[in-house]
Amino acid sequence: MVIETFVRQERRRQGLDFKELSLHSKVEPELLERMEIDAAQVPLEAVNSVLRALGYQLGIVRDFRPWDADYHPHSIEALPETETLSL
Repeated sequence: MVIETFVRQERRRQGLDFKELSLHSKVEPELLERMEIDAAQVPLEAVNSVLRALGYQLGIVRDFRPWDADYHPHSIEALPETETLSL
């Protein structure tokens, strides 16, 4: 799941509109709208603030696939198949 989708779904699940989430996260409503369209175009600090306001945090997860014998780090097959948040 991408961050844009996660933020939109979680905001709606918690019953928050852009203005309310803006107050909790201290991120401008316009920036929140942009984040729900394309989080890669929003500063990471703003993404972190919004996630914290929703009760989450951004983190790094180790991909253990490099230990597989047939792993090639630069191939598309090297991407994890698990559902993770991404920018």
